[in-house]
Amino acid sequence: MTRLACCASIMLAALIALFPGFVRADDVNRPPWYYPEHADNTYQMWEFSSSDLNPSPDGGKNIYAWLPATIHPAPSLDTPWLATDANSNGIWDLTNGGYITVPVIDDPTPRPEKRLWVQMTWLPSLTGGFPALTASTPVEGFSIGTSFAQTDPLPLLATGWYHSTFEIDIWPSPGSETLKIGGNILLDELVIDTYSTPEPATAALLVLGLVTLRRRR
Repeated sequence: MTRLACCASIMLAALIALFPGFVRADDVNRPPWYYPEHADNTYQMWEFSSSDLNPSPDGGKNIYAWLPATIHPAPSLDTPWLATDANSNGIWDLTNGGYITVPVIDDPTPRPEKRLWVQMTWLPSLTGGFPALTASTPVEGFSIGTSFAQTDPLPLLATGWYHSTFEIDIWPSPGSETLKIGGNILLDELVIDTYSTPEPATAALLVLGLVTLRRRR
């Protein structure tokens, strides 16, 4: 490898370490329970690079199924999808009542709890707005709790944009759920992680296996 190529590789590795959103969209706040070794971890990301009203994920990991999202723009908007705006590309205008629904299929095994970690890059409308997030399951009998994590500006990824993280817990774990996102905002990017928590005995064995695997490495 030439010295120039070596320097380029080192710079790329440094950028990836500093700005993980370059690798997984704007994934700047990865969930604390994400482990690539877990088969039942899933993540899906959307960058909305076209005006397709049913955009499939642009990347991720889901061994169960890939399902497209559905954009429901307000009828009053002439151009709900923006190719570029405010220093960013691929934006859906969810103002005036517009919203997006995202079905997620993941681990169908009955588990005590499922956790969803949702990250959004967004801007408020001119009249103000904030991401509104709800979740639903195909059938009744599940308890759903949503907690707000944090919102931060993203000056390095897109000047003026904000990044919000939400965690949703569902008891017990369903095999699928649908997210609905609105709130009078412009939506730039979306990342959704899911994890079905195992039974206590299974969780202990899983932790032991991960520790053993990492020691071998």
